[in-house]
Amino acid sequence: MEPKNKTDKQAVEAGQRLIGIFSDASDEHYSNGHTRTPEAQVDKSRDVFLKRIGVGVLLAFALAGGVAVESYASRPPEFSASTTTYRVEDGDGIGAAASHVEGIDQVDPRDVVEYIKEMPQNSDTLKDGLQPGETLVTPESVSR
Repeated sequence: MEPKNKTDKQAVEAGQRLIGIFSDASDEHYSNGHTRTPEAQVDKSRDVFLKRIGVGVLLAFALAGGVAVESYASRPPEFSASTTTYRVEDGDGIGAAASHVEGIDQVDPRDVVEYIKEMPQNSDTLKDGLQPGETLVTPESVSR
C-alpha cells in the first residue's frame, strides 16, 4: 500500500522503525552464542510473531488516525445563514457564545470562534473587548 499523503507516509515510516527496533531486540535476546534449544526457537518465533502483530495494530491505528485527521481538516464547516444572539455575561469570551451554536460538537470549536469574530455584525462589539450585557451575533448552527 502506497502512502497517499504526508501523514500516511509518516505513519508507515514510524511503523517500519518500530519493526526494526523489535527485530533487533529480538535477535539480541537470542544471540548469546549458545546453542538454541527447540523450545528457545519456538519462544523466539512466538515473540517475533506477537511483536509484529503489535506493530501491525499500531500501524493500523496510526493510518486510521491520519485518515480521520485529513477528512476532518479537509472539509470546512458550513454555517447556517440564519443567526441568533448571545448575551455576554461576566467572564465570558467568544468561546462561550460559540458553545451555544447548534452542531459545534461536529466541528473544531476554533472555526466557530473565528467565524463569529469575522461576522461584520460583531465588529463594534469586539473592537474594545467583550463587556457583560453586550450582545454577540452567532450563526444558528454549523455542520460538516
